Amino acid sequence: MAKIKKKLSIGGVMTQEYALRMQDENGRAQIDLVMDRADNTVNLCEMKFSIVPYTITKAYEMNLRNKINKLMQQPHFRKSIRLTFISTFGVEKNIHSGIVNDEVMLDDLFE
Repeated sequence: MAKIKKKLSIGGVMTQEYALRMQDENGRAQIDLVMDRADNTVNLCEMKFSIVPYTITKAYEMNLRNKINKLMQQPHFRKSIRLTFISTFGVEKNIHSGIVNDEVMLDDLFE
């Protein structure tokens, strides 16, 4: 976790980390890693393995937006959300990749 926090420049910020599953009338959403930060920010971390930069499609972008919206609708949730993508080779830049605020790649974890 320390390497991820270092890459995100939040090494000095207290965090609680956990996985999260949410369900509503429209279905279920799973978040691979939530970093709930003491500075009133939450990093929603999606983790993907791919042998090339990961391509975010229109459908996957909508899935990510759904996860963010479900979290924002939780009672008493009043934090800023940053979508963080953790993957082997990063995210391919395209019209759907703008949803990603931060990236952590495999090389960042082994520096």
